[in-house]
Amino acid sequence: MSIDRIRRIPFPENITNNNSLAIDSEKFKNRDIGEYSKFVSKHSNESFIICACGVSLNDYDNFDNHITIGVNDAGKKVWCKYLVVVNEPSTFKFKRWPDVQSNNSEFVFTHMKTLPIDNPEGRIIKVNLGKYEGVDLDNYGFIDYTTNSPYMAIVIAYQMGARKIALVGVDFTMNHFFGETGKHQIMREIERVKEQYSVLGKALTEKGIKIANLSKDSLIESWPKMTLQEFETI
Repeated sequence: MSIDRIRRIPFPENITNNNSLAIDSEKFKNRDIGEYSKFVSKHSNESFIICACGVSLNDYDNFDNHITIGVNDAGKKVWCKYLVVVNEPSTFKFKRWPDVQSNNSEFVFTHMKTLPIDNPEGRIIKVNLGKYEGVDLDNYGFIDYTTNSPYMAIVIAYQMGARKIALVGVDFTMNHFFGETGKHQIMREIERVKEQYSVLGKALTEKGIKIANLSKDSLIESWPKMTLQEFETI
């Protein structure tokens, strides 16, 4: 089930999160988080870049000095070590699915029970959804979400141990990096989306995580805009 559909389902009232959960495998080894447990704190104190599919992704060729988490077909432009795919194949317009399906990321994170992507040696990693519009970052193994998949990628980066996180391609301007696709469908609720990223950014900075937006034209103004070179020095 795609994120767009899940957001319309009321979240169970009896499910609670635990902000006090420590980054300690003993604390969650008996929780149903499966292979995801191997990725908690895997990249402690490292720098992450979240690669989405806006036009600003074309400003870059690689992010060799950073851990990259891409969404959907971002790997068509830059190599992404990890990929987040949370939408069903049928929801991808502009013949995008083949590029998602043929991605060469090392691991693919998804909440869906089945995802038609090659899965050699357990490459597909299942995640549990947390709360819609949540910022319960320390609920390891549960990923809070919105209708926009980079949000989940950011939470995953935090749980992997990120010291700093930058966005690229999270633009919400006209078109995608690969062609003239017109207005982003999420524009109909852009003010809510901007607030979601603002709240998430604040939650991260309160935990000492440095954040940045590498797109000068992105509508996400709450994340400080800077160049890649500037991000590498903070």
